[in-house]
Amino acid sequence: MRFVETPGLRSLQLSSMGHFAGETLRISGLTRKYPDLLQVDPPVAYMKSAAFVRRNSWVRIEKPDDLHRYTIAYLDGIVSAKRLGQYARKAMPMPTRAHALRALENGDVDAVIMGQISGQIASQRGGFRNISPEPVVLQTTSVHHYIHRKHAHLIPRVSAELAALKASGEANALFMSRAKELIHLGS
Repeated sequence: MRFVETPGLRSLQLSSMGHFAGETLRISGLTRKYPDLLQVDPPVAYMKSAAFVRRNSWVRIEKPDDLHRYTIAYLDGIVSAKRLGQYARKAMPMPTRAHALRALENGDVDAVIMGQISGQIASQRGGFRNISPEPVVLQTTSVHHYIHRKHAHLIPRVSAELAALKASGEANALFMSRAKELIHLGS
């Protein structure tokens, strides 16, 4: 098995056309829009969408409704962040996490909505020193693997393996170990 990192929307298009075997770490319900991508249960993880703000900022965000007072940035192609952007006074899609965090640090936006762990990693790796390291989590979303329809025969085996990894606690340990490794690489 080989993983290929591509921009979010492009990856979905290529997977949906069958050029890739599937998608990893995607939100629930993707099959409605991409019927050739079949959701694998159980969820592999839970993504925590968080609001990043500047250190010592006057911006106060504790829940999605609080976004209505602010201009926010989010990573283009991340559906959960785009949905949270609907609460904002103005929401600006950005091509990369670094662009979004730079807009925040420069004061072009009041907050950035992105995954808690990926945002912390991007902030550290990018050397963004004026961004609070403890973002406020606004929502938690289950994320799944998706397999292209032509590989549907693999779904029961992948589901069983995911269930076994979750039951043993190994899935969470692997996820947290990798997250800590990525955060450490960024410091």
